[in-house]
Amino acid sequence: MIILDGLALPKGLFFRDDIAYTPIRQKNIKSSTGKTIILRGTVQDGRAITLTGSEKSNSLTRLQLQQIAAKRGSLDPMDLVIDNVTYKVHFDLSATDHLTAKPLWKDTVSLSDESLFYIEKLMFIEIKA
Repeated sequence: MIILDGLALPKGLFFRDDIAYTPIRQKNIKSSTGKTIILRGTVQDGRAITLTGSEKSNSLTRLQLQQIAAKRGSLDPMDLVIDNVTYKVHFDLSATDHLTAKPLWKDTVSLSDESLFYIEKLMFIEIKA
């Protein structure tokens, strides 16, 4: 189960950055003698957390989607709980596609609060509070 600031997100979202992440950054540079100098350091914050889904993996109502979207305006860090691990996050508003959702039925003409959507992508950035 994934929970964003007390709001349960639909089942079927995948934490795609989980395995690839490392808090260590490295840069290799060549010295004037040709020797490689390795610079390493620990990242303090800024971890990307991307949740992805598809029309076959999750669904939620328009009202639920609006509740998630409203959290983008929060200036305070939010708790994102994934598999009982809590991350302090903000939406990654530097990415224009930080929240991507589509109607579950492509030929939907009118929308109500109960119209079904699915989440394609939610992008967060972890901060150390």
